Amino acid sequence: QVTLTAFGLISTRLPDGRRGYSLLIFITADDFEPIELGFGFVLTAIGGMIGINRTFDQDVIRAGLKNDTLKTLLFPHDAIANAPAVIQALSSAFPARQGSYLLGLLSRLTWFTPTLATFDLALILEFGARTRLLALGRVSILLPTADNDLIRINLDAMGVLDFDAKTVALDATLVDSRLLHKFAISGSAALRAGWGSGPDSSFLLSVGGFNPR
Repeated sequence: QVTLTAFGLISTRLPDGRRGYSLLIFITADDFEPIELGFGFVLTAIGGMIGINRTFDQDVIRAGLKNDTLKTLLFPHDAIANAPAVIQALSSAFPARQGSYLLGLLSRLTWFTPTLATFDLALILEFGARTRLLALGRVSILLPTADNDLIRINLDAMGVLDFDAKTVALDATLVDSRLLHKFAISGSAALRAGWGSGPDSSFLLSVGGFNPR
């Protein structure tokens, strides 16, 4: 038994109003027999995405980390019932762009039995007008159980490898996390680096904050 879910967007106008089209499709498969990967990891869902004349807006996705946008983008719960939120998230994160194409893979992993942690992961390659690699990840830890989550940790992260600009950026933040149903847990981290010879050839790592001095 396998459950397939597909959702997407088709536009017949480009952002500037000119005639044209753009296409974005996500397909996921779950409810199959879990696949053991070793070291306690189990593959429980897979998926893929295709974008034609579509790009990704890293600034929108980065800002959405604080609102747990990845929960909507990666394996959304009941995509049909939550269609307005899914469509809004897709339109903002993956806007139309002539000459850009997206190809991605998605997976959901769990760790240990009973499940101690769930990992939603995506790797998306953009090619055509420019070449970039987008990595998205959401880690959820609910202990001892999902119904009685005395420890609740949700971490959203994204990374962008820009082959044209020769830069790499990584952002991670805790969202909707708490301890003993009462104490909020928060925090963020960021990395910026460049391997070219221009002004972007720098390195910065920040965990919790950055002092300009």
